[in-house]
Amino acid sequence: MRRAVFAIVLCSLLAACSTTTDETNQPSEQPKTTSAPKPKTIQAKRPGNPAVYARIAKMTNCSSLQEQFEFAAANHDRDIDRGAVDLAVIDTEYMSAADDRMRELMCYP
Repeated sequence: MRRAVFAIVLCSLLAACSTTTDETNQPSEQPKTTSAPKPKTIQAKRPGNPAVYARIAKMTNCSSLQEQFEFAAANHDRDIDRGAVDLAVIDTEYMSAADDRMRELMCYP
């Protein structure tokens, strides 16, 4: 449970830090819309194995998603203990993907 809370807090902090602001500390203005077609959004490549993200995205069972989250959390702890920070970052992203999917499916009460 603590790991889930940690992951949620970490994701919230990452999302909050990614908000852009101008010099007056106000959210930046959205670009004006035109009749030109919108460019395709390029999603930043997430670290790790794309097949893991695809598998998580296809999951519909909340218990299976929780198991995936806990598996990634255990790997994260092991990698931190061994000093493998780069691998721990990947594990955190897997945890985030599982958490996001559980939110999409409304797995949380």
